[in-house]
Amino acid sequence: MKKIINLMIILMVLSGCGNKKNIEEQNKIDTSEYYNTYVKTNKEAIIYEKCTEENCSSEYKEIGKINQNFELSLDGIFDEYFKINNLDNEYYIKYTDVDKIDNLTDINNRYEKYIPWNKNIITKEITRFYDENNQNIITINKSYNLPIIIDDSQNNKYYVKFINRLLYIPKDDVIEIKENENTTEKNIEGIAVLNYHFIFKPEEATKCNEILCVSEKQFSEHLQFIKDNNYFTPTMKELEMYMDGKLQLPKSVVITADDGGYATNFRDLLDKYQLNGTLFLITSWFNPTDFASEYLEVHSHGDNLHNTGVCPGGQGGAIKCLPHDELMNDLQTTRNKLNGSTVFCYPFYEYNDYSIQTLKEAGFTMAFAGEYDGGDIVARPGGNKFEIPRWVMVNYTTMNDFKTYLELKIA
Repeated sequence: MKKIINLMIILMVLSGCGNKKNIEEQNKIDTSEYYNTYVKTNKEAIIYEKCTEENCSSEYKEIGKINQNFELSLDGIFDEYFKINNLDNEYYIKYTDVDKIDNLTDINNRYEKYIPWNKNIITKEITRFYDENNQNIITINKSYNLPIIIDDSQNNKYYVKFINRLLYIPKDDVIEIKENENTTEKNIEGIAVLNYHFIFKPEEATKCNEILCVSEKQFSEHLQFIKDNNYFTPTMKELEMYMDGKLQLPKSVVITADDGGYATNFRDLLDKYQLNGTLFLITSWFNPTDFASEYLEVHSHGDNLHNTGVCPGGQGGAIKCLPHDELMNDLQTTRNKLNGSTVFCYPFYEYNDYSIQTLKEAGFTMAFAGEYDGGDIVARPGGNKFEIPRWVMVNYTTMNDFKTYLELKIA
């Protein structure tokens, strides 16, 4: 009888354990319906890592936090946690903290073309990552050793690659700069800046018959050569950082056009070849919104300064002698029309010390001219950002001339 009772007790215990296990299985959440390759945080979320210490209260412990509406790619389901892709360590986020999205929309991978510096930053035990809007979007409670992509230490920032993005770490979070061989590629010594005016279609040939009129066919050949030979086409911001010595670039060429006439043809071919360019627009003559494009920036050629005979000498560009208040009003007007642009192009390539000083007062940080006679016709690190020279393209520019310009040799 005693044996039978003991056996019954054992069976009851086993049955209870089984019921408990079944209940746990029944209560287990199927997180697969929340999982997706791409997600976005639906609130400020905690980032976790697996706990390897002996006194862990749970399998995962908090390691940092990430802002709401931040897009992530995932790499697997671990019960209630999803593994975050593209991080150096194995970090996780709870399934309740993310929502599915179709793809990543906030990724800009241009930084992958930049040449990293051969030096790393070593951060403090808490590392804060910021975006271009100066928002602290990720904080990780650990020290990092990361290659510097952009050295903007003048503004207390070091840009690094993190979660497939270019983010910056404040200088205050850095305890050491360490030499490190991150690349054998060298920063380009100088960048040719090309200057076009009018790109005309065949049916427009009779209307556009100046030497500054370049056919679609000629411009297309130039763009095809740039594309085929893997030239990087910097934006104005990238060029400025390069000239300031903050950014290192591979073989590059800058493409610009002046005025605004036939500029939709210029824009459409940049779109076709997916190359970056800049249009310097006379903002009293043309509407900047008419040239919207992913590949075209619009900056200032003055609002109403493109008039001959206003000042002595040359073609008489107004920027050389217009009364200070009048000139400032024009420059502020054109900046307002261009959403605060800080990049300028001198009408008729004419300027003087007064022009440069007034541009600086108006908030401009770069200005483009034309060719220098016998001078150095390239943009270089440490060069004068208010006298950036350009190669002027005309209808008799040959492909050999064009190639020579890109190779930074004076024909």
